[in-house]
Amino acid sequence: MDEERFVIMGLSGNSRMLVVVHCFRKAGSSIRIISARRAGTKEQKPYLEKKR
Repeated sequence: MDEERFVIMGLSGNSRMLVVVHCFRKAGSSIRIISARRAGTKEQKPYLEKKR
């Protein structure tokens, strides 16, 4: 299946940095979550530097 995947990073309600990978279903009316996990240290650094 060919689908475009998107990676987003952000803070949860508990101030944890998360990485979420998702795609849109063919119909476009729903989102499929592929992966959601806590961001690693190396991933957090560029995100936090960009927020300054």
